[in-house]
Amino acid sequence: MDEGKPDHKYYNQEKQLEQRFDAALSQLQARYKIQTIPWLKVTKTVVWIFLILTMLQMWKRNVFLSITVGALALYVLDYPEVITRQTFRGLVLLIVVSWVYDFLQLFFIDASVSTEDEEDGGNEATLRRFTRLLSYIALIFKVIVVLVFWKDSLDFRNIISQKAASSDDEIEEIINRYADSDSL
Repeated sequence: MDEGKPDHKYYNQEKQLEQRFDAALSQLQARYKIQTIPWLKVTKTVVWIFLILTMLQMWKRNVFLSITVGALALYVLDYPEVITRQTFRGLVLLIVVSWVYDFLQLFFIDASVSTEDEEDGGNEATLRRFTRLLSYIALIFKVIVVLVFWKDSLDFRNIISQKAASSDDEIEEIINRYADSDSL
């Protein structure tokens, strides 16, 4: 789809939000003297941090939705030529759903299970505290992950053009394939 055409009913609000987001990014770029933001590299770094936080949480918590989203995100970033812009939008939705699940788990379900120290004599108390701390950090970090994938979904061509293809001809072929399609 042409990036100037509306593809959903909240298109205008999303474009306004994108302008505010880009303005904030421009300020950060000027402050730290960054010419351009390499979104593919930023996204991969964010996904790896997200995956590491998720794996560390799995010592004590079941975070299968988050680990699945992370694995899908890595696949999408390694092979952007086989997916569409809607895939990034779907990942944003999945990350939001996993955020809601983690929020409910941390503040309502786990909060009611405070007697575990008594059950095991406190042997796993340190592990539980460490996992809970990582869970809070991951909950906050997921907001960054959502913002990065949302930005990627708005500027999908940027990810495709930054993909490290084996040759410039391959990059041109990928960009041309999506230039005429409605999948952007």
